[in-house]
Order: sequence, then structure tokens, then C-alpha cells
Amino acid sequence: MVEGLPPTGEDLYWARLEAGLRADIARLDGAAGLCLLDVKGQRRIDINADVEFGTASSIKIPVLLTLLRRAEQGELDLAGRRTIAAADQVGGSGILQTFADPVELSVRDLARLMIRYSDNTATNACIDLAGGPAAVNRLMDTLGLQRTRLRRKMIDWQAAARGEENVSTPAQMAALMKRFVADGEVLGAAARQEAIAILSLPKESPFSILARPDMAVADKPGGLEGVKCDVGYFFQARRPYALAVMTSYGGDDAEPWLRAAARRIAGAMAVLDRTAGGGRRLPAEQLLP
Repeated sequence: MVEGLPPTGEDLYWARLEAGLRADIARLDGAAGLCLLDVKGQRRIDINADVEFGTASSIKIPVLLTLLRRAEQGELDLAGRRTIAAADQVGGSGILQTFADPVELSVRDLARLMIRYSDNTATNACIDLAGGPAAVNRLMDTLGLQRTRLRRKMIDWQAAARGEENVSTPAQMAALMKRFVADGEVLGAAARQEAIAILSLPKESPFSILARPDMAVADKPGGLEGVKCDVGYFFQARRPYALAVMTSYGGDDAEPWLRAAARRIAGAMAVLDRTAGGGRRLPAEQLLP
């Protein structure tokens, strides 16, 4: 809404979307926040967007970007091999923990396992290959995302008990996705496309299940007891958007709520993607990009 001018129909549409999301959050058994960045429309919705939440496995996005940046700078070969032995295995999600014998995988395949299957053993290997938590946090610092912190590896119960949780805010995670995907920051063109391809691997997540033939979704969900989140980028033709939804202190309704919020936003953004001036919806083939 432009200050001093009467609201447009799109202003009212956005206000209705935000009001619905706020009402949904108020009914949630726990805390939640979100940040929606409409890339081309240059609109946004921030609800508790500067509140710090646990990231769970969504912190694997900064790990992936740091890993690919190091490879891009010639410090790491994505085709290089890394042996995963029994001593490297950790619990939680993933398949490498089930292997009885040492397995040799490329760095690229470890990154794909980290994102596609949220494999915690692969993630810990990727953290080491990226230069450790300090390297991930340095990259976030260079981007001005000082509240996005990788403080521990996956399944480090002692660190978690000390309160060393991996954290960020919805605003910072959505900004990270927009800046690396839409603005071309963080990575060069080839590494950027590799990151998008890895994050777009099919997975069962609140965001990726909303993908359509005409809209790919690149995302990484996360879940721990009491924490649910998803962070991603939606590749619509005319109104692409970055979205981060994060919850904490949640109960059994946290994940259904997150999925419902993602559907509400996706439905509204799909309407805008097909809408011309004055709110008229046109066939996709008749709309200019």
C-alpha cells in the first residue's frame, strides 16, 4: 500500500491473507513466525519474523551453500570421495547410519543425501568439508545474517543440552533464499544452479508437496520435538516468492498448522501469478512474464 493513496484491490487481498495467517498463528499451541517475500511484486508479510527459532534441519541450507561456495573457490572437489565408517554414523534421519560396512561417496552425493533424505551422518561430513560451523557462520556474517547460527553438528546431545541450538529467524532464512536464488548473491551461476537442483530434489515436506507442473519448489524442512519449520523458494513464472515458516514449543498441531499455512500462502500466490490489472485472472498463456 502506497502511503497517501487509497488502497488497491491487491492491497486488500494481501491484508486479508495476512489477517488469516495471524488468526491461524493465534490458535496454534506454541509459537510461530513466518516471512513471505514476493520477489517481483516487492511485497512481504512478516509475522514474528525477527523472532529467533530453532532451525532443526533447515540449517542444512547454509551448510549446503558454504560447501558449494568452497567448491566454487577451488578449495574442494565435489567429485572427490569421502569414506563414511561406523565411527561417523549418527542417529536421527538418514540411511547411512544403517550401513554395516564403510562406504565411499562423493562430496556431491553427501550433499544430496543431506538435503534429499536429511541424512544426519552425511550432514556432519558436509559440515566438516565446508570448514566446520565457524566457516558456515562466517558466510552468514558476510551476508549480514548474524542471527543464523550453526552451533553444533547433528545429534550432538551434549551440545543441545547446553543450549547450543542451531537457530535463525524467518526473516533471515527467507532473505537467504531470495538473495541466493533471485538476486544471484552467495554463489556464481553454476554453483547456484547446483544448489537449486539439490534443494529441488523431491521430498515429503510442507512446501515441496505444493509443487505443480508449472512451479518447482526448492526447500529444506526441519523437525525436532517441539520444533517444525520449512524454508524454500517457489518458482512461479510471474510472482516467485521466498518463504520461511518456523515454529517452536509446539505440540501435535504444529506440523498440520505449518502445512495449512503453506497451502494458504501458495493458494494466494497462485492467484496473483495468474492475475492481470484490476484483479482479472487470465489464462497463463495470455499473461506476460
